Amino acid sequence: AINFAWTNLQPKLPAAIANRLPAPNTGRHTIRMMAIFTLGRLGATAAVPVLVHALRDSEKGIPVAGAGALRMIGPNARAANPTLVSLLKNNDRFIRGAALSALWITGRSDSALPPALEKVLSGLTSDVRVEAADLYWQICHRKDVLVPALIEELREMDPQYFWRAAQLLSEMMPESKSAIPTLIKALRHPENRIRGHAAMALAGIGRPAAPAIPVLTELLQDDTAYVREAAAEALKKIAPDQALPEQALPP
Repeated sequence: AINFAWTNLQPKLPAAIANRLPAPNTGRHTIRMMAIFTLGRLGATAAVPVLVHALRDSEKGIPVAGAGALRMIGPNARAANPTLVSLLKNNDRFIRGAALSALWITGRSDSALPPALEKVLSGLTSDVRVEAADLYWQICHRKDVLVPALIEELREMDPQYFWRAAQLLSEMMPESKSAIPTLIKALRHPENRIRGHAAMALAGIGRPAAPAIPVLTELLQDDTAYVREAAAEALKKIAPDQALPEQALPP
């Protein structure tokens, strides 16, 4: 009897919860958060319009909760993807991150998502640009779109995001050869992680990165072990027939 009652009641719950969702800024924040979470757990597509409305809510935490609920619903929440994409440019980094996290689940089978991402990629902040590019790369291998956006990210020289951008570019040959000048410039960056990551990215590009050989050879004497090792690895891949200086070889 309980199972029968639940089976009949469950389809009606999203509408019932949505109709009783308190208005913003009425002092019932916790109730609103719990209601949104419950809508996500129920996994009903009928809840998606209400959750899209939550994405546009002005009350702190509600858009993040809405994105999390849409992520729980999954690909059936694809109708929310245009709003989620627009939130990638939100001023709040928590909202940006929650929207991107949701898109990884709601957007993987949405053919309309790549064109939407193309329109915003170049203007995104570093905290979402690389991951958004990665998502785009998983569902649409348009190198002509991704390479400029990732080079733009490299130019930020942010150690937190530089490596993933460089990794993605090394998968996009031959188009990613246009990143070589930026990577060579990064070899002289004062931050050792940037120097090492740039060297490893050039190793991934291989022989076409030959213009980097002089600077990479200098980096064999770098003060940081990771940079020295990355430079040696890059030289092996770029110029496999060229012997490394004896002092650069591991003991």
